[in-house]
Amino acid sequence: ADQTTVITSASNLAKADLTYENNVGKNAGTYEAIVHIVSNDSNYVFEQDTLTHVFNINKINVYVKDVVWTSETEFVYDGNEHTVEVLEYANSDLVDVTYSTPNSGTDVGEYVIVASFVAKDEVNYNLYGKTEWTNNLTITPKHISISNIVWGDDALVYNGEEQTIEVTFDVTDGLDSVIDVSYEG
Repeated sequence: ADQTTVITSASNLAKADLTYENNVGKNAGTYEAIVHIVSNDSNYVFEQDTLTHVFNINKINVYVKDVVWTSETEFVYDGNEHTVEVLEYANSDLVDVTYSTPNSGTDVGEYVIVASFVAKDEVNYNLYGKTEWTNNLTITPKHISISNIVWGDDALVYNGEEQTIEVTFDVTDGLDSVIDVSYEG
């Protein structure tokens, strides 16, 4: 029901007309109902012609529970953004989820994801119990294998000038473009 009505009853109401004010409430809160009593018979006079009553509509308690996160939370670096999020939870029709920390990452690291739950209607719903849930997103380094390592001619003979030796190799997983080889000394 969307409304609450305060109903009064009295004997001999046939001798009075009742006029109500503020006796209907919809949202949680405190209301003051007023009834004006007017005698419709001149033989009767009501000693109290206005009655007031304070009534409350209390917020409903909503529990956040049964939180289900993305099942995959650990990834190997691949250059793509990965996300960990809440997929479902009890009372999702009454509660929204937001993330107070980023819930995604691209680079290697350990990310702590904090999901915060808020009532969709804070006037009428009171969140009860745990309102923040955490999970982790882990991105580990990609291991690159090299094979077929071949060093250039290493039987160099002193000639008074700088001489260079270079290496060639194959890289697995198609990551040739991320390998920069530099030489020192």
